[in-house]
Amino acid sequence: MHVILAPLLVLLAVGVVGGCSPAPRVDDPVAVLGDPATGARRQLVAVERLDPPSPDDDSAWSALAGAVWRPGYRTEVRAAAFDVLLADDPVSLRRLLARRVPVIENWGALEFTCARIADAGWDDLAPALVRSWSRPAGSAPEHERPEFVALARLWGGDDQVEPRLLEMFLTTRGVAQQGLRTRCWELLHRLGRRDALIQVLAAYEPAPDDLFIADLIRGERDLGVVPHNREEILWLRTLLTPEHEAFLSETLAVLATLPPEYRRDLELRHLPVVLTAARHRPDLLERDAASLTADLDDRLRGRRFRSHQWNSVNDLADPRRPLHPWRDALTWGDLLALTLVSEALADTRVVAALFEIAERDLLDETTEYGGVLAPGPDGGFRVVEFAPGVRVHDRRFQASQPMVDAGYTSLLHFHFHAQRHANDDFAGPGEGDIAYAERLRANCLVLTYVRRDALNVDFYRHGPVVVDFGEIRRPANLAGPAE
Repeated sequence: MHVILAPLLVLLAVGVVGGCSPAPRVDDPVAVLGDPATGARRQLVAVERLDPPSPDDDSAWSALAGAVWRPGYRTEVRAAAFDVLLADDPVSLRRLLARRVPVIENWGALEFTCARIADAGWDDLAPALVRSWSRPAGSAPEHERPEFVALARLWGGDDQVEPRLLEMFLTTRGVAQQGLRTRCWELLHRLGRRDALIQVLAAYEPAPDDLFIADLIRGERDLGVVPHNREEILWLRTLLTPEHEAFLSETLAVLATLPPEYRRDLELRHLPVVLTAARHRPDLLERDAASLTADLDDRLRGRRFRSHQWNSVNDLADPRRPLHPWRDALTWGDLLALTLVSEALADTRVVAALFEIAERDLLDETTEYGGVLAPGPDGGFRVVEFAPGVRVHDRRFQASQPMVDAGYTSLLHFHFHAQRHANDDFAGPGEGDIAYAERLRANCLVLTYVRRDALNVDFYRHGPVVVDFGEIRRPANLAGPAE
């Protein structure tokens, strides 16, 4: 039945069955199939003309391949092109899918290719499906993603996907495969398996040459931190290199003095915070969350807060408790970080450096400016500016790799919204800023001009959690330019 029906559907689609219009004329099938705008009827005729593709004409094979994975084609065209390629050269078709599936953006093309991989039982393409699935796709539930559906079919059911992902993570070797292992790790987190991964790390004995997992185990065992995503894995593995031996040794010594309840929720972004506190205000390490919160509320009370999307009037209805909106999200490490931010913003040297950079940012219409707030050698703080990695436009700061590297041992990343002195409408982090914090999982600060001599300061991190610090004023001895 299937063998008879499929050609019939193609004939109906191109309109050659009695009573329909004749098939359209196609003089150049490669050009017709290569242009998604030519329409399904002409494209199906082109596919028929290219069956089989000439072994001496790469353009024919490329046109058929493009119809399988590129956007703009109807499913019947994809299916016809796929079948021609499958009959002509199945090995090359599988190689094509291994390269293309992880980068397909069009949902229809992704659903089609995933389904055909599952139909064919091509288990060797499971890594390509994992790489594709690891890309966020809005609000689509994980178990409804076409990659998950295909993997479940390849691996024997929905309940086999998580165990096989874990197996792929543990057994995939080689430097070239570290990206795949990272994708498996991220997917298992998205599936809610973080606790299970931590248990695996606690009990797993890696092979002597498996440095990837050995570093993750060392992070969990020695530092008490387990990465969530690719960026944190890179962060952890960088800290474990000989270059950062002094930072790591000093940090480990400080961590050893903390009560277990303080260490429980620490993340990589908290390690420089703990070390800075030990150098700057060691007494802070003895304060519990309630004490730190009360002190921060006192420091922030009475300040002028901006009414932006993260700081609504309702959230700040009680000016005596500015941190109240985030009471359930802030950990002890967060409260320690916020306390140090407050200390840094009370340092005139820090504030002067920030205003000096902000003024240069205001005059430069090609980019925003930014950098990191690092611990100072004297127990204080250092403002370290970094040139943008790429100049995009005046409302975007593109962090460079050297800045990201410096952030591994710094308290936070910062950038400015300094397009003009009266920039109230852009106070607080934007969507791109929040996405940056979600991806890097770093502590971040955005400083927005609200008056010539005032910057509004917002702390933010993944979650998102956004804490408005109100305004800081230009130091009296630092004159700003005339309006």
